[in-house]
Amino acid sequence: MNKWDHPSSTSPLAIPEILARIGYFLPLWVPDGHGNYDDEPHTIVNCMLVSKRWYAVMVPILWHTCLSARITATPPHVLGRFLTYIRILQTNMFLPLVAFQCDRLVKLSILMRRFQWDIDDNGSESHSRSLHCYKRLVRSNSRLKDLLWNGKFCGNMTTLDLEDFAGLIQLESLILISWDGSGGRLAGALRAVASTPTNLTLKDVAGYKGGVFVTTGHDGSSMDTEGNKNDGKANSGRGSGQGAVVTTTLCMPVLRDLVLDNTERSCPPLKPGLQQLSLNLQELGVDVVSGILLHASTLKTLGLSIQHCYTSCSPRVLQLLGGCSQHLESLSLTIYLNYGNDLSVGQGPEGDDAESQVLEKEKEDKKEEERDIEALRAMTSTRPAMGWRLDTDRQPDGLPPDWQQLRRVFKMVDRLGLDGLHTLEWDRVTYRRATSP
Repeated sequence: MNKWDHPSSTSPLAIPEILARIGYFLPLWVPDGHGNYDDEPHTIVNCMLVSKRWYAVMVPILWHTCLSARITATPPHVLGRFLTYIRILQTNMFLPLVAFQCDRLVKLSILMRRFQWDIDDNGSESHSRSLHCYKRLVRSNSRLKDLLWNGKFCGNMTTLDLEDFAGLIQLESLILISWDGSGGRLAGALRAVASTPTNLTLKDVAGYKGGVFVTTGHDGSSMDTEGNKNDGKANSGRGSGQGAVVTTTLCMPVLRDLVLDNTERSCPPLKPGLQQLSLNLQELGVDVVSGILLHASTLKTLGLSIQHCYTSCSPRVLQLLGGCSQHLESLSLTIYLNYGNDLSVGQGPEGDDAESQVLEKEKEDKKEEERDIEALRAMTSTRPAMGWRLDTDRQPDGLPPDWQQLRRVFKMVDRLGLDGLHTLEWDRVTYRRATSP
C-alpha cells in the first residue's frame, strides 16, 4: 500500500506549501522581470481536462495563489466557486466582494479602496462599510502567517484597531504601511501578535517618535515612556526613560528581521538577537548606534539610509560598523554627506586609543589613489578592483559614483576588519567580494 494511502498520513496535496511550489514549477506563475508574476494557467487547465481525477488534483493547485492578475481576469461568479482553495490573496485597487469571503488564507496583501456604494451614498464622506469589508477579511483568517496591509484609504491614514490583530496567533511576517497608530494603538497591535513574528516592517506609521512608542494608561489617558500622565497633552514619544511598557512593546521573542522607515533619530528598545535590520533615519544619533550594537553578536544584514551626515556622524558610522564586524555579511549604505564630510573623517573618544586608530584619517599616497580610482572606473562583474566587483544584475540608471568616496568606503571596510562581508551596497549600487560566488 502506498504510504500516502494510510488513513493517518497527510496527503502532500493537502499541504499549502507543496501546492504553492507545484504552481511555480509548472510554471503557473511566471516572473515578468519586474518583481511581479504573470498568470499562466493554461498548462494546468489543459491537465484538468484529462479526467475527473486530474481535475480534483489540479484544482487546489490552480486556485492556491490568487495574485492581482488572476483576480482582475476572473469573473466574480467563477471566483466564488473556488474560494475554499485560495490560500494566498493579493489585492490591488480592484477586489470583487465575493473575495472577501475567503477564510482559509495563509498570506494576504491588502491595498484598500472605496466601494461604489460609499461613493454614491448621497455624496457623503461615509466609507465605513468599505473599510469594514477589509477588516472583516483579516479577522476571519486567523491562520494568516504573512500579512501586508497598506492603511492608506481615500487619501488618508487609517487608524489601527487592536481587534483586527487579536486573532492572528500564527502570524510570522507583518508589514504595515501608512497607518495611524497613535494613542497606544500601534503598541497594542504589536503586543497582540508579539509571540510569533520573525519579520516586522513599519513604513510611514504614526504612533512612535524617535523610535519610542506612544502608549496609554489603563484609564485611557496619554502617558509618557516612564508611565507618567501627560494631563491630556499630546505625547511626543520622547520620554527620557525606557519604561516597562515601551520595553515590552517590541520584545518579540522570535523577531529576526526588522525594517523601520523612520525619519527620526532613534530605534525602539529591542530584545537582542536580530539578524537583519534596516533603518531610514534623518541623522545617526548616539542612541541608535547603541541600540543597533545590542545585536552585534547576531546581526548579519544591516541597511542604513541617513539623510544628513555631518562630521559627528562619520565616527558613529565607523563605531557602528566596527562593533558589528564579527558576523556582518551584507551591508547597505545610503548616506548623504554634508559640507565635504566623508567616512574617513573623525576622531574617536578621548582616551580610547583603539577607536582613535580606527577613526584616524588614512594618509593616502597620491599615486596609489590614482591607481585605485583607475581600477574602480574599469571595474565590472568579472574584473574586480580593490577586492570587489560589480553585481551587474542590480545596477540602477544614473550618474557614475564618486570614485574617491567609493575608494574610501572599500578602505574603510578593510580597515574595520569586516572580513565576513560579502555584499556591499553603496549609494544604491551593489558590489560583491571578488571571492564571492
